[in-house]
Amino acid sequence: METKYLGPYRSLREYLDALEYFEHVLHIDTINQDRYEATGLMYRLIEKFNNQKAPVLFFDKIHSKNKIFKNSSVGNLFGKWDIEAIALGIEPTGNSGKNYKLAVKKIEQHIGKDGKWPTIKPVIIDAKNAPCKENILQGKDIDLFKFPFLQTNPADNGCYINTGSVILEHPKLGRNVGTYRCQIKNPTKIGINPQVNQDGWRFLDELKRQGEKTAQVAIAVGTDPITFSMSGSKVAKFGEDELEIAGGLIGEPIEIIKCETSNIYVPAHAELIIEGEIPLDKMETEGPFGEMYGYIGGKKEENFFMNVTSITHRNNPIIPNQFTGITRGCLTAPIEASLNNKYRTHFEDFIGLYYPLEFPGFCFINLEKT
Repeated sequence: METKYLGPYRSLREYLDALEYFEHVLHIDTINQDRYEATGLMYRLIEKFNNQKAPVLFFDKIHSKNKIFKNSSVGNLFGKWDIEAIALGIEPTGNSGKNYKLAVKKIEQHIGKDGKWPTIKPVIIDAKNAPCKENILQGKDIDLFKFPFLQTNPADNGCYINTGSVILEHPKLGRNVGTYRCQIKNPTKIGINPQVNQDGWRFLDELKRQGEKTAQVAIAVGTDPITFSMSGSKVAKFGEDELEIAGGLIGEPIEIIKCETSNIYVPAHAELIIEGEIPLDKMETEGPFGEMYGYIGGKKEENFFMNVTSITHRNNPIIPNQFTGITRGCLTAPIEASLNNKYRTHFEDFIGLYYPLEFPGFCFINLEKT
């Protein structure tokens, strides 16, 4: 086995190369998402093979909103024990459960006795070395429908970005990188849905309280799996920088680059960056959307939205789709390792916990019997 295919990875493409090498990817020649064939296929694969054995899907050609996209859409990237272990640098043992336990244990070893995660500050690189700057769209060239953001469910209110990392910065609070559902409203407008109890909302609310009329924002799509795990989880506490923790887990700094139209810094190896501004004195309706629990989340009468000012992307960008409510959203070993560490300090009989792929929202806890 070539160890170069073991994580951690600097980019989504390195991760996909590894998944190909370990034969976890199924290529689909052509599929029509206007008839929800990709969604239906994902359901059937999980029914037939279960969550642990259903393959990663790479759509060589996908029809969406009367357009054809080639070699640019992938799904079911996370959650399986074997691929989580690979992403975290664990050499496959032939036993999926053992692979995942080794991955969680490896992450736990990174956490200090004080519960703190190791951090490495991101490093700014030159634009000429940033893959996400290979193409720059501004003005009339901005069109979100040029990219295969899918409508996963018939009841969704249009196409959604469900694998984006929404990046906000605040002079006192620092940087927040969070994954929130993002509704594509038109070629230059996106609805953004941080919940009231989430850090993104707190950042925007604080800026609004300070009298700011707009907030600069960027959405990074297609980052490396560890950065995306930090974005899609609560591993980082409020005020902690997800990119610094991602760097600490990877063992080297996340390379970042300044946006074209704002002072936000974004992961340089992302597939696509969407830049814009969020009006803080206006709200719009957003949703409904099929949520992670397998049910439709209701329409919201008032929610934040962003006006897009620039899009930068790699050549032939690859857009992950989560198939929300069907597949796991991000790597979960870091989440479980974080909670294991937390609860072991409070409960001496606590052994560990596990979030099953099959039951979002459920958690199984293992206790030492006395």
